[in-house]
Amino acid sequence: CLPLARMADLFDVETFLTTHAELDHFPRDAECLGTITPKIGNAIEWPATAYPKVFIYVRDFPALDSLLDFINRSQLSAVAFGASRGQFSRIRFLDQPFDMAQVAASCDLAITNGNHGTTSACLLAGKPVLVIPTVTEQYMIGRRLEEAGVGRLARPDEVEAVIRGTLVLLRDQSITVCARQFRDKYAEHDSDRVVEQIVARIELMQR
Repeated sequence: CLPLARMADLFDVETFLTTHAELDHFPRDAECLGTITPKIGNAIEWPATAYPKVFIYVRDFPALDSLLDFINRSQLSAVAFGASRGQFSRIRFLDQPFDMAQVAASCDLAITNGNHGTTSACLLAGKPVLVIPTVTEQYMIGRRLEEAGVGRLARPDEVEAVIRGTLVLLRDQSITVCARQFRDKYAEHDSDRVVEQIVARIELMQR
């Protein structure tokens, strides 16, 4: 018997890459079905200001309070999930499920840790993303975003880099243009259709 190259060789398996080529950690010649965005939660109301809308979906990291303080003082219209801080009165902190598609469509830019689902949902809406990673996988997504020109990457412990990254996304329209090109490229993408396609292929394997 020949040695196994990987444990999966024991089984008759098929790989389903639920991502987009630009977000794949290890670019390869393989079919990417596209990401799946759950449709849960309600639409949100943005704080009423004349400034851009910033969506923040992060877990705690060293520079977070400084970032939130900067956004709060800048009077940006900001909504945050996953990092509640009561002292920032101009930022609306969410504690209930929300409509990700609506938030992505209505914001001007997003700040994430590089979590795959949220980051891809914002890009599919044509919005640039600042990635502040806390684990290696998120860092790799941030690198891929920079390579595609649709976002920026900043270390979680460098306050100046995090704020500078936010300012770049607010000011550099070329990044927004690239994000919109990403949206247009995948304009026909549909999460429900991806799920149906996977189910159909699994059922076919079982025959």
